[in-house]
This record gives sequence, structure tokens and C-alpha cells, in this order.
Amino acid sequence: MHIIVYISEYTGRDEDIEADLADITQLAQINNVEAQITGLLFYHDRHFLQVIEAEQVTLANLMDVLAKDPRHKNIERIVDETIPARSFSDWHMASFNLSDDEPLVPEEIKKITELFKDNVSIASAGGDLLVGFYQSMLTKTL
Repeated sequence: MHIIVYISEYTGRDEDIEADLADITQLAQINNVEAQITGLLFYHDRHFLQVIEAEQVTLANLMDVLAKDPRHKNIERIVDETIPARSFSDWHMASFNLSDDEPLVPEEIKKITELFKDNVSIASAGGDLLVGFYQSMLTKTL
């Protein structure tokens, strides 16, 4: 099993984000069941942070598809590791719009990830702990 966490920039109009998130989530929930991909998507202040897990080849194929999606740009993987088991076995995709007046700075996400990696093994901790860590740190950072 493998996990990828990436960040990217939303390219759409602010007034379209709710519709885009709904479309992304609906399509992902359909496609991800068949592809056996699980995870979640955060949106905040024109940035996405997505956590996805599946077999490594499946995720590589998905990342190729995501690279062509015009709704975002500047995709940067911040975690790309093997994990012992799924953390989101029932989540074929969920999305969370965390937007408010504060920016979600990609450099801060990278720092948070490095802090996590320095203190906890992602392979042994799994995605639930990683997501909880992001939520906790984002709340404190913002």
C-alpha cells in the first residue's frame, strides 16, 4: 500500500469552488471504488491538499491524470511513501472546504510535513495520524 500527499493551486474562479469540489468528489467517489483508491481532499484559500492511498502503480496512474486536470496547477508531492495498511478504507473520497480569510501557505505545509516526518514514521503511523496532524497544525498555524 502507498500514500501520496500533494499540494496544488486552484486555477478556477472563487465563486466556482463549491461546484468544482462537488464535481471532483462525485467523480472520485465513482472512479475510486473501482480503482481501490481511498483518501480525502482539503481546499483552503485557493490551494488543495490531497491525501490518497492505493497500490503504488494505481497512484502513479492517478497522478498522471491529476497532472492534466486544468482545475489546478503546480502540483507538489510532499509525501510519497509505502504504508503498511489503508487508513481510509471507507473513504473513496471526501472533500473539505476549509476556506476563510487566512491563507494556507504551501511552504508551511511542507514545514508541517517535515516536522511530522522527523517525529513519526508515516509508514507505521498511517494516514489517519497524518491527517489529524495536518488538521491540528493548520488550526494552530492559521
